Amino acid sequence: MMKKSVLLPTFWCGLLILLGSVVARADTVLVQYGFDGTLPSAQEGFYIYEHSQGFVEPTSSVKFSGYRSLELQEAPHDKAFVELQGIVTPITTGDVLFHFAFFVRNPDQGLNIAVAGPAHFYMQPNGIAFWLRTRDGDLFHNSDSMFRRLFTMQADTWYVVDVVLHVETGTYDLRIMTPRAVEALVLLEQQPNAIKTPGSKLSKISFIGDLEDRDSVHYFVDDVELRVLSSPLRLGPPTPEPRIATTTHQATSSRLPRASILSGAPSSPRRTYFDEYLELKQLEVSVPECLPVTSLRDFGVSRDHLKESPMLRDEVRQAMDLPTDQFASPPAFANAQAVGIVLWRRGCRALRAGQNADALVDLTRGLAALPAAPIVQAAYTLAANANGRLTEVERTVLSLASVWTEDARLSVLLGMLAASHGNFEEMREALTGLAARLGEEQATQLIGNLLLGSHSGFATLKAMFGERWREELDDLYIGQSYYFSLLLSSRFDDARAFAVKLIARYADLPAAQRFWRERQADTLVFAGKPGEARPLYEAILRDCPACTSTQRRIEALPDMNR
Repeated sequence: MMKKSVLLPTFWCGLLILLGSVVARADTVLVQYGFDGTLPSAQEGFYIYEHSQGFVEPTSSVKFSGYRSLELQEAPHDKAFVELQGIVTPITTGDVLFHFAFFVRNPDQGLNIAVAGPAHFYMQPNGIAFWLRTRDGDLFHNSDSMFRRLFTMQADTWYVVDVVLHVETGTYDLRIMTPRAVEALVLLEQQPNAIKTPGSKLSKISFIGDLEDRDSVHYFVDDVELRVLSSPLRLGPPTPEPRIATTTHQATSSRLPRASILSGAPSSPRRTYFDEYLELKQLEVSVPECLPVTSLRDFGVSRDHLKESPMLRDEVRQAMDLPTDQFASPPAFANAQAVGIVLWRRGCRALRAGQNADALVDLTRGLAALPAAPIVQAAYTLAANANGRLTEVERTVLSLASVWTEDARLSVLLGMLAASHGNFEEMREALTGLAARLGEEQATQLIGNLLLGSHSGFATLKAMFGERWREELDDLYIGQSYYFSLLLSSRFDDARAFAVKLIARYADLPAAQRFWRERQADTLVFAGKPGEARPLYEAILRDCPACTSTQRRIEALPDMNR
């Protein structure tokens, strides 16, 4: 039996979705998350943890589908556990599908995944209905109040799990497979639920670490879904994988079709820098709006900071959860991170409403509280641009470039800033004569470093040129802004031609030249010509085998099918 105190939720670090009564006239999706967009809203209850010293946050390092999965890292002996939990209005009748994929780094460490009812995660009626756990490398399910071994798990392997829970009979069907497998690893029918109780209600799903607080499991979750089925769903061997559109014009959060469920396929293809750029571009072209947050690291909040300070964890949670009607008089937070998060949220709301002056005030204060937070820097840049503070725009973008070198949000931000002025020709004129000014070798080298996202040499550049140092950065700021504005407006031929000019300009500086060679190839990908882009990327890798950004682009090409 689970400890009495264990599964009263200590922290809602995933989905908290409260819905009205369920009417099963069609498949009704209650909980669905692929961890691909922004952090879930406060109403969805997304947080990393409350008391645990482990962490839970989206990551792009491992993913089953889309851009990201959710990473859970347990910390032993901290008297708490990490958790992803979703809550719905209690389901009293019908069949319910619980679908997810998970990937474990260290299967010898304990984890628990469960579905329960309004009596929480206890072994009693309306309590636990379905329960998976690992022990010493093996995966078990709890049926008829007994743990039964399923198989020995492999590290670093995605397992796709489908559970059809029959509420009235108190039974479930279970299938577990690996992607693209021809047979299921587990295929069970009519298993008694964990509490041996027909009619037991369902209202919660949960992913946690171990219950004994002694393990340090590290695992990832993706494609989480809970749905009420409108008609019976018979789980069987994997069916042929359905064809899934790869364009980002199809929302990655669209409902997982039954054909995908039966095949064990991801809800969407694994997505790349190119896909994310296109999706962000669609979101941002209409009005100035803050770019999406994908991790608390965007606020400069690290795992170590949260681990070391329970007060910080609590205040960050409050700041992210603060209702908008309390923005005018937020709590008096002791931590600058919490203060900055509230100011960022309030400034972004003002920016979205067209209240540019108010947005600038809040985001200026937010940046003072969190000067190294890239998401706040980006929002401040948009507000400064909207208020005509172009010197501040350039200064902040230069700082942001070193952090978001390979983040699609930087590309979209630069395009938005340039396109907002419609000054393509002015930018072209501003670049005239740059070659003459870039005659000093050291200055060229320093600017080349900045193009690659390095701040090394920044102070030296200022010392060399004094008041003229900003002129020497025109090639970085204006050049990149001009290129990304062309990209944002789908002027791919113009963007490619401009990149070629910059390649020639940096003929004697290989590092900076590689930057623009990569941009040249990128335009071909966005123009729907990945076949023409591939040899350009491969040429860069021949010169620079360690260029990871180019390696990632090469890996992305087969998935694009353009």
